[in-house]
Amino acid sequence: MLPKKTLTVRRYHAIVDDSTGRYVSTLDSTFTIKTTVQPAPEKALNALPQGRDYYDVYRLFPQTELRSVEVNEHNPDIVEIDGSDYEVVKLQKWQNNIIPHYEAYVSKIKR
Repeated sequence: MLPKKTLTVRRYHAIVDDSTGRYVSTLDSTFTIKTTVQPAPEKALNALPQGRDYYDVYRLFPQTELRSVEVNEHNPDIVEIDGSDYEVVKLQKWQNNIIPHYEAYVSKIKR
């Protein structure tokens, strides 16, 4: 079994600013997950949501469900890996009777 890292996740709540009509994110909660962190395989990059640029993509296998860009475009969960922020761009549920888990793809946020 691969070793698991403890990572910090920030979950935001997005609301529409009445004065500008734009989304504004406010921190909702911070929590930790245990997961393996692996480079994303090249063929998996083609299955990520279209219309976005991806940079330094990793594949995670947490047991905790995360919010992704696919479902929550304006407030995906942010995962900190080695001091850098990554947004969850894709999440797949792997719920079996042995070890239920999720497969998540995260992409580094360009600053």
